[in-house]
Amino acid sequence: MIRKRELKKEVNLFEEIVRHAPVACFVIRAEDDTVKFANEKVEDVLGFSHLEVVGKPLTDFIKYRLEKWAKLKGLIKEGAYFKTESDFKRNDGEVISVKYEATKFRWEDGKSYYIFFVRKMLGEILAGSLYQHIFENADDWIYTVDLDGKFTSVNQKFLRTLGYSEKELVGKTAGELGLIRGDYRNLATEEFEKRVNQESSSSTRYQVEVVSKSGDIFFVDISAVPIIDKNRVVGMQGVARDITAARKYERKILSLNKELEDKVKERTEKLQETLSLKEQLLADVSHELRTPLTIINLVLENIQDNNEYIPSELGSIAQEVDRIERLISDLSLVALPVSEDTLFPFEKNINVTEIALDVIRRLASLTKKKNLTVVVEFEKIEMYTNIDLFDRLLTNLLTNAIKYSKNNKEIIVRMFKVGEAVVLEVQDFGAGIPEEKKLFIFERFYQVDQSRDRGKGGVGLGLSIVKWVVEKHKGIVSVESKEGEGALFRVVFSHISSHGE
Repeated sequence: MIRKRELKKEVNLFEEIVRHAPVACFVIRAEDDTVKFANEKVEDVLGFSHLEVVGKPLTDFIKYRLEKWAKLKGLIKEGAYFKTESDFKRNDGEVISVKYEATKFRWEDGKSYYIFFVRKMLGEILAGSLYQHIFENADDWIYTVDLDGKFTSVNQKFLRTLGYSEKELVGKTAGELGLIRGDYRNLATEEFEKRVNQESSSSTRYQVEVVSKSGDIFFVDISAVPIIDKNRVVGMQGVARDITAARKYERKILSLNKELEDKVKERTEKLQETLSLKEQLLADVSHELRTPLTIINLVLENIQDNNEYIPSELGSIAQEVDRIERLISDLSLVALPVSEDTLFPFEKNINVTEIALDVIRRLASLTKKKNLTVVVEFEKIEMYTNIDLFDRLLTNLLTNAIKYSKNNKEIIVRMFKVGEAVVLEVQDFGAGIPEEKKLFIFERFYQVDQSRDRGKGGVGLGLSIVKWVVEKHKGIVSVESKEGEGALFRVVFSHISSHGE
């Protein structure tokens, strides 16, 4: 009787321990898996209350774990202590991570029982599962390497982007695979050694170019930290972010900034050039006006002093007034837009051959001063034009040729048709034009040699007027020249018939 009473006390004590255990606890009879005892906390694990569980087979509550339960019973030995961690799928489908400890013992009835202490894992297993999920599904490349730089793991993003299989990567270094080359390889090696020796902050990042299996190049930003086990560095974990697109846009922005800087610089230079031209124009116009006004003033003073005038003196005044008028006319003309049609209306069937001969006759006095011979090679041509504009065009070309011709040389004036086009050429054998200045000779106020041109007169408008007239005819003007050998100016009036069609 005494022994039975003591056993009863032991059973009651055991039940108290199970009931008040801080984790889920239940006792299972080995022969039929019936739950002998269970505390209230089993509901957190099984999803059923202890009242529902006690007296029923455990297998009713672990339908997704029947096979594993059979294996587990074989691992738990009587008197031995067993523990493990795993994910557990309950009957309601919820998966939880658990850690349990178990042992097998013989009860007073002589039968074997299992006792389990189980707690839900919100720590290591759950964290490990979460890490694995992040590792495999991250949008960045995640990898680990050992102290030799050999890959020990890589995530799916890494594999998909670079086109390798896990088997091809694991156990090899980036250098062996040719993932990182040249100076970037040296940089990656240097950064790896810094981290292994813990000489670099974990927040320090670096950027390298990575080459895929197919040869595609990616620019990545890498953050890597040492893996430490028992106070010892055993490897490195890195996260690489693909910044190829960002790098491309960054370079594009830099290129656009450079382009903008160049344009601003170009505009500034042009503005400075314009200001310089303005100053030059003012100086040249002042010079051009001062000279005839001085001559006129001297002639008038002479007339006043002598109370008489000589007809030739009045002729000098007329010439200088005409010179001033031409200068003002030139300045007014270049200020007009090419589209201006009302001041210079075009007419049909204009005999430009007669206009050309008249211009040559009018400038004969200038050619005579330098003993120049004007050679004429003309066809009789009629075209749709404005008489004043065509006269001004040839006058400026021929005046320019006379100005820069050497004494006793020839000037050749040609005019002929090529198909439907009319071609006008004026060729001299004078100083010629330097190659680097050909692009600018048709610009307003530009003079090839300003110091020399000042002495010859003019403000650099003659050839810009030529260009203006040619553009009104929708034609093309060009120049061929070698310095010291003269120049050939060619004007092509394309598809202009005598009727203006």
